[in-house]
Amino acid sequence: MAACPTLTAKGKPIRFDLPSLPSALRGAVEEALREGEHCRTTRLDVKGQYFWLKRVERPGLLRRLQKGDSAAAFERERQTLHQFGALGLPVPEIIAEGPDWLLMPDSGTPLDRVLLHEAWTECDRQEAFASAGEALALLHREGVSHGRPAIKDICWQGSRTTFIDFENHRPKLDTPDGHARDLLIFALSGLAIGNGPTPAMTEAFISYRANDVQGNWERAQDRAARLGWADLITKPLQMRRPGKAREFKAIPHVLEVFSRR
Repeated sequence: MAACPTLTAKGKPIRFDLPSLPSALRGAVEEALREGEHCRTTRLDVKGQYFWLKRVERPGLLRRLQKGDSAAAFERERQTLHQFGALGLPVPEIIAEGPDWLLMPDSGTPLDRVLLHEAWTECDRQEAFASAGEALALLHREGVSHGRPAIKDICWQGSRTTFIDFENHRPKLDTPDGHARDLLIFALSGLAIGNGPTPAMTEAFISYRANDVQGNWERAQDRAARLGWADLITKPLQMRRPGKAREFKAIPHVLEVFSRR
């Protein structure tokens, strides 16, 4: 088997797993690796096509203490993308990769922007969020969890939903309880960004439930029923002015959604 070509960034060999990578894209990747050493993600525009170069995060000391081993998280994401891609799940394709970087195609617009940006019609939003609910149910039917399916980490392009950012995925979460946890995180994220219930999130919930054949929604309801204390102890934070403490303000909305039998 022929050796894969290499590029060099700051004297370090960079391995390409796809020898046929187009020259324009190779050049863009090489330049980004050379000049964006401290950039975690870089968007590449190559002749009107967009790609993302993702690298190992190199945080400061405080950030390292908060987030843990970034290299290990990056490697988890790499393995998860390969695993989920092999299963045909809606994740980005790894076009090329090196020891501390991944190259992936652009997956579209994150759902937080779809929800908030006025360029999207309400019909568009509901279609995108219904697709996201169905896609999350698909992951769970395959026995895997995302780990942190915040709506900013779910993209919409045309008629396709794609999940990104799997650094929080761990195999121990690939359980029914992990699926219920995913649902609560998804709900908290969408209800926080939307400042409460929205027609788009309602469509996401309806779509998930229509495709849930494992009882994950009921498990999430059981977990939510035990989280009333979280609402009580965060009441002072929920009183903060608009735009602040959105996730805390979303807690009662999450509990309300999952209280409906």
